[in-house]
Amino acid sequence: MLEPTAFPLTPTTALLSHFRHAYGVWLRMTGESRQPARAIISGVRRAGMTLDVYALNYLPRIPFWRYDLIVLEAAPSAQLAGLIKAVKRARFLSGAPIIVLAPTVEQDMVVAALRAGADAVSPIETSKSVLLAHWDALLRRREASQNAPLRGM
Repeated sequence: MLEPTAFPLTPTTALLSHFRHAYGVWLRMTGESRQPARAIISGVRRAGMTLDVYALNYLPRIPFWRYDLIVLEAAPSAQLAGLIKAVKRARFLSGAPIIVLAPTVEQDMVVAALRAGADAVSPIETSKSVLLAHWDALLRRREASQNAPLRGM
């Protein structure tokens, strides 16, 4: 169980309105999430998002169609090919925003992940409030595009 005090509720997290009814999935490429990941997971849940956490070996069985947001936590020693495969699979099965969090963000990895279908690539050490605000913006844009009238009709 995650420590409830790992991410205090602040005015910033209270304003994340699109988290309240969102359903997200967190995929770990590592066996166990490290402290930065646990703090982010706790913060997302405290902001109101329902968040499922799976190890990457569950990839073929994950119902991506049900999620509003997909987070892929890359391992420190992650092979680029495995990361790209996971992003492509998630993109094929879902139109939800895909965020890759990595211990270190290198240009080749960012370019490959974005080309494979990721919407954002960030260092896992990024400020939690910045990550949550970014993800809230992605959810807001997704909601707006789903509710927009069809053009040309």
